Amino acid sequence: MDKEKFEILRYLSEQHRRITQTQIAEDTGYATESVSTLLSQLQAEALINDAYQLTEKGYEIMEPYRVKNAVILAAGMSTRFIPVSYELPKGLISVKGEVMIERQIRQLKEAGIQEIIVVVGYMMEKFFYLRSKYNVKLVVNNEFATKNTHSSVYVARDYLSNTYILCSDNYYPQNMFHQYEYRAFYCSVFLAGTSYVERAFSYDEDGLIYDTNKPSHDQWIMYGHAYYDHAFTEKFRPLLESYFGRQGVEGMYWENVWAEHVKEIPMWIQKCEPTDILEFDSMDELQAFDPDYIYNNRVHVFENICRILCCEITDIGEMTVIKKGLNNQSFKFKVNGEYYIYRHPGINASGVIDRKKEATNLRAAKKLKIDETLVYIDEEEGWKISKEAYRYAGKEAENTA
Repeated sequence: MDKEKFEILRYLSEQHRRITQTQIAEDTGYATESVSTLLSQLQAEALINDAYQLTEKGYEIMEPYRVKNAVILAAGMSTRFIPVSYELPKGLISVKGEVMIERQIRQLKEAGIQEIIVVVGYMMEKFFYLRSKYNVKLVVNNEFATKNTHSSVYVARDYLSNTYILCSDNYYPQNMFHQYEYRAFYCSVFLAGTSYVERAFSYDEDGLIYDTNKPSHDQWIMYGHAYYDHAFTEKFRPLLESYFGRQGVEGMYWENVWAEHVKEIPMWIQKCEPTDILEFDSMDELQAFDPDYIYNNRVHVFENICRILCCEITDIGEMTVIKKGLNNQSFKFKVNGEYYIYRHPGINASGVIDRKKEATNLRAAKKLKIDETLVYIDEEEGWKISKEAYRYAGKEAENTA
């Protein structure tokens, strides 16, 4: 089936009201004359009736294009979202009053996709409620801390077919999902200038991607979700299996694996507007979109800072990660003109550090003026607030000059 007929049939399958040719043209972007011709052809082929509804034969011809399921990647540690990610995986952050991954699940189900697989790893227990609330399936990636997204797609490989691949931290203002998709694609937006972070596409006049490159230079870049059709999956799954476990590929995204074989495994570009899909790459970007997120996500880190420094949540700014790991994680922040360091105990910290002894030593060092940067340490939980060392040293030098 050609793409134009598919898009008209898909549009008609999603309608629950009587519509006119003019409405079809307006909604699909096709010229009225083209719509008239396509509708006549579809009627002649007995794929739609006179009311522009799909016939039994119409649904049969669309069946190979039906989206079977969706895989949502939610295993990562979301280090760019420190300090919120100390307590919440990024996909569970509430944005505009709605948990991001729940919004995705709801949108997928509204589009008719009932089988949803969530790949979990970091703080996996926080996702368990999704099974009873939305009847999703959870798959565990036990190597989330040492391997990138190729490992998450790998652990879900048995589910791959006609499959959407999403990241749990994307936000879709409007529902972009459908019950039917024509062929494999990757969403893309145009990015002006040069980016050393984003991977860009080269594609032919039909939209077939034949190369990728990084950095990008005034190009359409990877952005948002992807869709694997059956033909893509049949080639990509064994390739993914051949990569998994190799030395030197730990940091690869699944897109890197595909990009090395882009000419062998067809995928098309799906051009989108920048407002169609939102990717929050930092806390500042999230706060710009939803100034109230800091109130809607009860994060103990913020409460600790406010209690010790006697400030309001809105006084906390310029948060920057300075250390990340499994034992301790730290970030710099600013409150009322002063810079501080917040140390958060990692998931393995309690097994290697005696917090009570540490607290005693730090307090003694401050009292003896060996290290006066300590503001507060919680000897039970292990979190600590300190003044930024070099700035504090500079102020002390000024005061004694």
